Amino acid sequence: MSAKPEMEFGDEEVIDLSNPEVVQKYKAAAEVAHRAMDEIMKQCKAGAKIVDLCKAGDAFIIAECKKAFPKVNIERGIAFPTCISVNNICGHFSPLKDDKTVLAKNDLIKIDLGAHIDGFIALAARTLVCEPEGDVTGKVADVITAAQVAMNASIHMLQIGKTNEEVSEVIKHVADAYHVTPLEGVLSHQMTRWLIDGDKVIMNKPMVDQRVEKCTVEANDVWCIDIVMSTGEGVAREREQRTTVFKRSLDKMYMLKLKASRYLLQQINRKSPVFPFTLRSFDDERQARMGVSEMVSHGMVEPYPVLFEKDHEFVAQYKTTVFVLPKQTLPAFTPAIPEYVKSEYTCEDELVKTALATPLKAAEDKKPDAEKK
Repeated sequence: MSAKPEMEFGDEEVIDLSNPEVVQKYKAAAEVAHRAMDEIMKQCKAGAKIVDLCKAGDAFIIAECKKAFPKVNIERGIAFPTCISVNNICGHFSPLKDDKTVLAKNDLIKIDLGAHIDGFIALAARTLVCEPEGDVTGKVADVITAAQVAMNASIHMLQIGKTNEEVSEVIKHVADAYHVTPLEGVLSHQMTRWLIDGDKVIMNKPMVDQRVEKCTVEANDVWCIDIVMSTGEGVAREREQRTTVFKRSLDKMYMLKLKASRYLLQQINRKSPVFPFTLRSFDDERQARMGVSEMVSHGMVEPYPVLFEKDHEFVAQYKTTVFVLPKQTLPAFTPAIPEYVKSEYTCEDELVKTALATPLKAAEDKKPDAEKK
C-alpha cells in the first residue's frame, strides 16, 4: 500500500494494540462496520433485491470510512464485501448487478461485511428474520440463539493463555445444548494489519481430517470470531451458483493471456490488492466476469464460493472483532439475539456457563493501605 505510516515509535512502526492509535483505528473501522450492519438490517424488507442491499452496504462503508481520520492520507474502505445469504445458503452470496433475487417474508437472513481504516480490519455478521409475524420459534429460533450464544461464549474464552482447542470445545457444547450443528470449514482467524486471515485460527467444528495447529491467545491479539450454526448436518456444499467474491493470492504470479484477465488484475491492484472483493465492484463487470476464470485457474485469486446446506435447513451466523488487551478482552460489539427469537432450549452446560461467567476485564490488584505514621 502506498499510504505513509503514521504510527512510529522511534524508527520502528508499531502496528499492534500496544499502540493507542492502532486501537483507535480498529475501533473506527468497527464503528463503520456495525453502523453499516444496522443500516442494511433496516432495509431488509420483503421484495428488496439482495444485490441492491449489498451495493448499499458497500457504498455505506466507503462513504463512512472517508470520514474517519479525515486529515490523514491513509487507505480505507471495504475489508469484506457485503454478502446477504438467506435460509440454507451458508454465505458469500453477493450477486452481480443483473441478479433479480429478492427477500421474502420470514427469510432467515445473514448479513456479512467488513471495513478497514489504514489496514486495520473489523468484520461483522448478524442474523435476522425478514418481517416476522410474531415470535420466531422452532429450529429457526434454535439456530439463531445457538450462533449468538456461541459467539458470546467464544469472546469470553479469548483470555490470554487459552487455546483454540478450548474455544472450539465450547462452541460444540453450545450447539449440542440447542440441538444444532456447527458448520464445517468455518474458521475464526487472528487478524493483523492488511491480513484478514492470519495463521492462528479457531475451528468452528474440528474434524478428524481437518486439523489446524494448536495455538494460544496472546496479549494484543486481534481476532475475528465467526460462528456459523446449522439445523442440518453442518456440511456446506457448492452448487451451480456463480462465485462472485474472490481475494488476490499475492504469492502467485502468471503472465495472463486474456485481455479481460489483464484488465481484472489491473482493477484488483488498484481497488482491492489485499482484501476480498466482489466482481460487481469493478468498472466493467462484464470484463471482470470474463477475466476471473484465467486468474482462478492459475491460482492468482482465491474464490469464496457460495455454499449451501441441504434444502429446508437453516443456517445462522454471528461474527465480531475482538481485541485481546493485556488486562481486558474487548469485543468491538456483541450483538444481541433479536427480541422476537424464542428458542425452547436454554444452555445449562457447565462448560458454557463457566465460559460466559469469565470476566472480560481482569480484576485490578488492590493496593495495601498506606502504613500509618
